[in-house]
Formats: sequence, structure tokens, C-alpha cells
Amino acid sequence: TSSLATGAIVVSGPTEAAPNGFIRRVTSVEQSGGGTIVSTENASIAEAFESADFTVSKDLSIDDIEDATVLVDGVMKHLTKAEIGHEFKHSFVNVPIVPGMAINGSISAEPKLTLTVVVDYFEVVSALVRFDIKEELNLSVVSSAEIPTFTAEKKFASISLRPITFTVGIVPIVIKPNINFYLGVNGEIKAKVSTGFSQKIEAFAGMEYKNGAWQGIRGFTKFFGFYPPTLEAEAKIRVYEKNEIEFLLYDLVGPSALVTLYGQFEAKGTSMSTEEDCLTWDLKLGIDGGIGFNMEALGPDFENKSLPDLIQYSAVIASSDECVPVGAGTCGDGVKNGEEECDVEDFGTTTCEGLGYDAEGTLFCDVDCTYILDFCILCGSCNYETRIQNHCARMDIYGCSNEPNYDECVSVYTMALDEHPLCGTQFEAFYYCREELEITDCYCGDGGLVWCEGGCVENTWNALAACLDP
Repeated sequence: TSSLATGAIVVSGPTEAAPNGFIRRVTSVEQSGGGTIVSTENASIAEAFESADFTVSKDLSIDDIEDATVLVDGVMKHLTKAEIGHEFKHSFVNVPIVPGMAINGSISAEPKLTLTVVVDYFEVVSALVRFDIKEELNLSVVSSAEIPTFTAEKKFASISLRPITFTVGIVPIVIKPNINFYLGVNGEIKAKVSTGFSQKIEAFAGMEYKNGAWQGIRGFTKFFGFYPPTLEAEAKIRVYEKNEIEFLLYDLVGPSALVTLYGQFEAKGTSMSTEEDCLTWDLKLGIDGGIGFNMEALGPDFENKSLPDLIQYSAVIASSDECVPVGAGTCGDGVKNGEEECDVEDFGTTTCEGLGYDAEGTLFCDVDCTYILDFCILCGSCNYETRIQNHCARMDIYGCSNEPNYDECVSVYTMALDEHPLCGTQFEAFYYCREELEITDCYCGDGGLVWCEGGCVENTWNALAACLDP
């Protein structure tokens, strides 16, 4: 403390007392009672460097997680440790977003941060912040009855990540990422309705400061899909998933990004020439994205800068101009008719055996009223011996200290399939539940997942081959 003087800049990396580090300016140094009292205030990076030029580019993954919290019933997080880091993924099972309505589906996101700062003679002369994100979203909404005008948003998960720490010269730079996930709906429903959609995007958004001026940068690619709706009356629904990514710079406000994927469904009543009531509908999908560059740690010129509407895109991806009489049979009404293969649980006289599969299998119906044949195929109908041997050989090569050897792996797999043959197409996840999590109460579930005592594990090779800490 003897070398500290008013105006000095003090910088620290993460410590127990300051887990996100700090950058402070000394405002006073006083002697009191045989000790020294140093008073400080927030400072900026520019004050710590006469000149500097640094770039940090970081892919955020589940390997960076400090803490992950699920905040809403029906939401499940998927966190498996693999040989490479991978996306943040959550599944939705009958999430009660508003009374009388449930949301199902999944979301996976892979975000990335790039930050560049150039300092010349204690002044930031250029800066760039850019967020990249890859996201896949599948959502379906089911309402069992009329719901008057509604608006609801719930934060369903919050993730805190480890600080990103690096040095420029001898000065530590500390960036603390956090991610919040939200589900939201609004609209009005006059009777039972269901609809759904899928989106897959790769997008980037950013802000650049150069020559005293700001400009935004952006770009995206997208893929849209949808599930045919079922409806009984007029409805208007907007459902969305929102990612809020924020970064603290030395525990001070830093750059942030907000990315929202949404679907907007509307069914309208129309009068036919016969004066019968009927419905037409359309489904619009969209992407909204904004960015903030509120970076107190770079100096006063970098506070409260934002472009909230940097990305705005929407398009009608499906519609029906054909007027369907209200009450006419439609897919999802539970009655097989017309060209439908099935409708909910109505398969007519069709069975797995009648379609050429095992008589003991189970036939399911998809949302578009077509057959789901996955569970018509039992292990007895398929040769999984080669697949088991190949997977176990790969796992043996990894040499994970807590994984079984090749012979044990083959034995456990074979036993698991004998006990639960319907898990034949999911045996990697089944094995992970049984052996790594030491949970024996496992059974086949919907959506390609194996369920274990209320939790579920992704049906991926990564889940099986995960090298967990011994």
C-alpha cells in the first residue's frame, strides 16, 4: 500500500474475495490507527494502458458451467460431459406456461463471443463486440379449452459460466458470462387448438466502434419447419423462446445480446357461400436479435450503446386458404378419416404386425397423422450385435478410467437389451443411465429418450462415451 497514490489504477484477476476480478482507481489514501485506508472507485481499461490491442474469441459450452438452475416445472436440462464441449440443451414436457396450455419440445444453443479492443495513449480508439449463435428450436403448443386474452413469460433456466481470464502484458482481463433462457406466449384462444414449428438458425450480431462512430453488423441463415395445426375455432397464438446472453467485465456491466425465435399462428373465421362457418389459418416464423455495448469498463463513451432491433425477420411459412367447415374432421381430432394413416390413438384396424413388423411392438401416431414405426421394431427383429461391438470397441479406445472394459461393455449392453427390448434403438442412453448414473429404474420414453426416475438422458453417442471424473 505504500506505493499507492491517488489516481493509481489497481487491477486484479479472480480471487476468493473478488471472483470476477476488479479494476479500480484510487481516490484517497489515509493513515488511521497504525493502518492504511485506501478508497477506490470503478476505473476503465483505457486508464490501465498507454497502448494495447487484444482480441478474445470464446465458444461457450457446457464445460464452462459453474452453476445451472432449472426454474420451471417440466423443463429438463441435458448436461453430459464429452470429449468435446457441446451445446446447452433443454427439453420441455408439458410446461404449464398458462393455465389450460402446455408447451412441448426442445432448444439447443451454441453461443460464441468475440471482443476486440484497441487502446492508444490511454484512449480506446476502436472496439468490436460480436455474438455468434447456432440454435435449434422445436416447439408445440396444445390448448385444451378456450383461453381469453393471455400474456405470459417465464425464465425457465439460468446458467452461470466460469470467468474468461487472460492477460495483456501484466494486466489481467476478466469477462464473466451468464445466460438466461425464457419461454413466452401471448394471444387469444376460443377453443381447443394445437400447432407447432421448428427453427434452425446460425446468426451473428455485433457493434463496432471506429473513427468515433458506431455501426452494427449482422447476418443469419435459417431453416423453418412446421406441424399441421388442429383447431376448432378462431385462435391467435404467439409463442417464443428467448436467449439473454450477458457478459460482465470485472463485475461491471458489459456487452449483451438478446435473440428471440418465435412462431405466430392465427386462425380466422370466414363465411362460406352456403353461410356455414369455416376457418383459414397461417403460421409465421421469425427471428429478432439485438445487442448492447454498455461497457463501463471501457470508459464513459461506451455506456448505454445498443441496437435492440439489429435483426428482424419474419415470413409466413405455411397457410391454408381452403375454407374448412368448423367441426369437420381434421388431423388431431382423434378420429381417423380421409387420407390420415392414424389420428392420435385411432389406428383403425392397423397394427405393427399388419405393417410387417413384430406383433409385440407398439404403433404410435405422429402430429401429422402418419405412423411412427420406431417402436414396431423390437431388438429381436434387428441385429444389434455388430453395433454393440463397434460402440464398445470405441469406448475401449478412449480409455476412460471409470469405463468398463470391452467384454464388460458387451455383456452389460446385451443384458440391458434382453431386459428392455423396446430400448433397442436407444441402447447407448440406456447404458449411460444404468452404468454411469447407477440408476436401475429406467424405461423407454417419448422423443428418442430414455427416462430414469424422473430424469432423462440424451440419445447420443456423447452420453455413452462421456469420460466422467473418476
